[in-house]
Amino acid sequence: MISEKSIEEVIAAIETLKQISPLDISTEKIKAIVNRNNDSSPMNYVENDTSGITEKSKDMLNKFKNLIPMGDEEFIKEVAVI
Repeated sequence: MISEKSIEEVIAAIETLKQISPLDISTEKIKAIVNRNNDSSPMNYVENDTSGITEKSKDMLNKFKNLIPMGDEEFIKEVAVI
């Protein structure tokens, strides 16, 4: 692992694990912490959703809203289908 990452990164990961759980330190956990810290590609979220999911969701919510009675309106009595 040290051949892939710097010794400072490995030591920092070990120190982090010591603070969390000093009796449960493994190479897999060290690798996970070092790789997590080196992940410099932040996720890019699309501000304007062009896939239509947002519009479709809002449309569905409006349709559901119309099913709920407003204020003093009563529910329409429905017959159970057997």
